[in-house]
Amino acid sequence: MHLGRSGWFWEGSVREFASRRTRRHTARPLTQHRPLSLRSIETSEISVARVVFADTGFFVALFDPNDNARAQAVDLMRHLRADDNVVLLSTRDVLNEILAHFSRSRPRTRQLIGRFVLEMLSDSKYRIVSIASEQYLAALRLYIARPDKRYSMVDCISMTVMRDEDIHEVLATDRDFTQEGFVNVLE
Repeated sequence: MHLGRSGWFWEGSVREFASRRTRRHTARPLTQHRPLSLRSIETSEISVARVVFADTGFFVALFDPNDNARAQAVDLMRHLRADDNVVLLSTRDVLNEILAHFSRSRPRTRQLIGRFVLEMLSDSKYRIVSIASEQYLAALRLYIARPDKRYSMVDCISMTVMRDEDIHEVLATDRDFTQEGFVNVLE
C-alpha cells in the first residue's frame, strides 16, 4: 500500500489490494453474522488483540486528498495494517456515513469507496457491528443529554458501542470523543 500520484491510499485494483491484505488475515463471508465479544479477540496463538474504534472522519481522511488529517491518517493506517495485534472496530452506521460523505463524488471515487466498504466487511482486520435496539436507545439518551455538544447521532452510537465493549481508543478527526473521555490515537 502506498500513496500514489492519484492521491488515493492505494493504487491498483481493489482485488489486488484485497489479495495482499487477506494473505495474512482470513476473510469471513459477508453474510456471516455472529455475536462477538470485542474486548478480547483470541487468535490461534491465544493472543489478545488491541481493539481501536475507527470513526467516519478517519476513513474520510484516508481517501480525501484535501483533508487536513490525511497524511497522519495514511501513516497511522500503514502502521495499524502491519500490526497483527490491532483490530479496527466500527459500526454499520459509520460505514453508512462514509458512503454518504462520498455520495456526490465522481463515479470512480464512489466505486472505490464502495469497494473499500465491502472489503472492510470481509477483512478480519475490521470488526463491523450493528447495534441492538437497547444500544440505539442509549445513544439517543446520550444525544439528548448533551445539548451543549455538536455530537451527531452516529457519534453517540459509536460512543455507546465503545462503552459497551470497554474500548478506550478511537481514530477520529474531531474532539467529540475526547470530550467524552476517550483517547484519540489520531491526535
